[in-house]
Amino acid sequence: MFSLKNKAIEFAHLLREDCELLVTGGPQPTSSPEDFLQHFDVVVVGEGEETMLELVNEAENGSDLSKVKGIAYKENGGKTRFTPPRGFIQDLNSIPFPARELFDNEGYRKY
Repeated sequence: MFSLKNKAIEFAHLLREDCELLVTGGPQPTSSPEDFLQHFDVVVVGEGEETMLELVNEAENGSDLSKVKGIAYKENGGKTRFTPPRGFIQDLNSIPFPARELFDNEGYRKY
């Protein structure tokens, strides 16, 4: 949500020392990844379901981000690097429904 951008950035700063890899995604980071890369390590560009799984697996097994499709990140020299885009998921029924019971969805809706 547009109204949560500043909170997301604030949260990233609070987590920075305790996280190896800070990742963000969604419509706003997708439309302006460079803005978010000032605060996060990786921006998932576009649909994130398959990208996040691949990103986590790569981070756990060597952290070669260039192998993950559909992300933007800063290289060691500070230059933004975009990996090839990931295609859209063709069969949306292959994605499980979110486990909304694990999240305070009512509080989110009220916000």
